[in-house]
Amino acid sequence: MKRTLAIDGGATRQGRATRPVGRRSVATLRWVAAVVAALTLPPFSAGAASGVADGEPAIRVEVTVDAPLEDVWIAWSTAEGAETFLAPRANIDMRVGGAYELFFNPSDERTSTKGMKVLSYSPPETVSFEWSFPIAEFPELRDRTRVVVQLTAAGPNRTRVLLAHLGWKRGADWDRAYTRAQRSWAEIAERLRSRFATGPIRWNQ
Repeated sequence: MKRTLAIDGGATRQGRATRPVGRRSVATLRWVAAVVAALTLPPFSAGAASGVADGEPAIRVEVTVDAPLEDVWIAWSTAEGAETFLAPRANIDMRVGGAYELFFNPSDERTSTKGMKVLSYSPPETVSFEWSFPIAEFPELRDRTRVVVQLTAAGPNRTRVLLAHLGWKRGADWDRAYTRAQRSWAEIAERLRSRFATGPIRWNQ
């Protein structure tokens, strides 16, 4: 079966670019190289999520859940799915440039990732999206980072989930955000596991 990876407004099919390589494409290729480096770091548990990809800091989380690949893809690629483990409210439009917004406190958008976009996707295996830090907690950090989620079937009803969070910079504020994100992604990995083991997260409890 042929698969198409939609990325940054273009498409790559069977390893061949559909448009000439320009300045923007070079930046995209560098980003893809960083993604590959992050996703191939030596395995470690979600609780020890950290590492270095292509010379830059990267958070890498791995978890295996008891659910078919297609079900886990829906959890990451639709608003309804994300609301079962990622955040109480989500706005996801699965297309390049479409929204990938999570509202951790629906009554306060300062705790959300409002404005973040889908960067690439390849159903039912890979999705990447922008990530911002909640203004309420990190008002000084306005630069966006990137998250890549890769799904692999680990059996008839099991799926391996590998997440890489890239785009980190240096400095005290970034170090604080990195530590916070390590903890958050480890918690999200456990929520994803629980979502398929016992049911959707009950946010009001």
